[in-house]
Order: sequence, then C-alpha cells, then structure tokens
Amino acid sequence: MKSDNRIIVIKNGKQTETPLVKHGSITLFVQDGKVLRSERLEKDKIE
Repeated sequence: MKSDNRIIVIKNGKQTETPLVKHGSITLFVQDGKVLRSERLEKDKIE
C-alpha cells in the first residue's frame, strides 16, 4: 500500500478530489487518512 497524498473533500456524503467550496455543506479536507480541517460555510460564501 502506498501513501495517498491527495486532498479528498467529502461533501454531503460524496467524495471528490477537488476542494470546491459551495453552499452550506460541511467540507472535510482529508490527507493521509487524517482530517486536516473541516469547514461549514454560509450559503452566501459561494466561490
């Protein structure tokens, strides 16, 4: 097993490798199996 350095974002139970930040969902930034940070964003903070 090799180390996985991708940033994985889990949003509404779905996994994506692109850390997009939209709506008021909770976004988790996961690296090497550890949560780097989690963010809950307001709906008016849409990129």
